[in-house]
Amino acid sequence: MASRVESYTHASDINDAVIDAFKSNEGAANTIYPFILKARDFPRDGSQLWIAHFEDNGQVTFVLSCTRGVLGDYPVFIFTTKPPTERKDITQPLGQLAQALRASVAPERVFAVFSCEAVTCEFARIWTELTGIDVEREYYRATFSYCTAATFTPSSQLRPLPENRDLAIWLGPANESHTAKVAELCHKFAATSVSNYIDKWHSH
Repeated sequence: MASRVESYTHASDINDAVIDAFKSNEGAANTIYPFILKARDFPRDGSQLWIAHFEDNGQVTFVLSCTRGVLGDYPVFIFTTKPPTERKDITQPLGQLAQALRASVAPERVFAVFSCEAVTCEFARIWTELTGIDVEREYYRATFSYCTAATFTPSSQLRPLPENRDLAIWLGPANESHTAKVAELCHKFAATSVSNYIDKWHSH
């Protein structure tokens, strides 16, 4: 059996193998999987699209999401189960994802792509070749990382702490009490990132 892609227009229709792939890679899937869990209760209004790539052995290697939320259209997110050492031979599966996406949405719907660097760059190249829409410049670069109690280095060892402040550093899982502060930081980022990019674009 050859490799294939499957498209889903509602979260409740997504193949169990895809969900299992998310569960086995929750850290890497955190840009897609939580939304899918919520979207199971959404109406079937055509605003959601997920495309999964299956190898010939049935293994899920990529999942692309092209969805809409309360803030409007979201960027395209691409999740992969491939570890960094296996991200060289990705043109064929990403080409299949791009073809399936192009059959479902207008080219301009893909205004940003989020994934690991190798996947993002190759998908952008394929999308440009497929649609003629060129990627002029990188919008911004983000890094996904994490630390544990074993790898955490107190900031006092890296730089002086501000004077006259009673600071305490505590490392642990996030909980609901952090929601308001995280929302504030996210709002500040969203409010400045677009305007900064537009200003830089106009200055060139």
